Amino acid sequence: MLAHSGRTMLKEEETSQRNSVRGNIQMICNYFWDDAVVKKYGSGAYGTSVPSSDVDLVVEGCGESLSAMFYPFCMELENLGFIRTGEAITSTDAFVKLSDPTRSRLDINITLTASRSPARAIALKVKKMLDMSPSVAPVYKILRTLLTQCKLKDATKGG
Repeated sequence: MLAHSGRTMLKEEETSQRNSVRGNIQMICNYFWDDAVVKKYGSGAYGTSVPSSDVDLVVEGCGESLSAMFYPFCMELENLGFIRTGEAITSTDAFVKLSDPTRSRLDINITLTASRSPARAIALKVKKMLDMSPSVAPVYKILRTLLTQCKLKDATKGG
């Protein structure tokens, strides 16, 4: 099982591409919100990303201008070549789903929040649990790969 989990790990180039995406999002966010900070969550934060994993990012500190600046922010992402495939917005939070066609249709999920994200707190708790039980991470990676191959990973599509 450990040998198989090593084959599902991200290659250095894939990790670099994902970090580049995060850097580009940070740059755009700072244009709109001075105090915004882009952080990883999900499998990227846990250290359990596999090649089929989405890039999950949370942007904290958008402040009161979040709802006013959300659509200009999305337009700037599209100007850089990202394809917007979904969105949702409330008065305090927003979500945009992107695809990056230059990186083999890499899916990117960005949650924006006026203050601190509860999703980030959950990610830190999961990471702490994985750090306390390192043997769980390989099982987690294999299970994610299996669910992806069987098209059962996405709960919104019956998975």
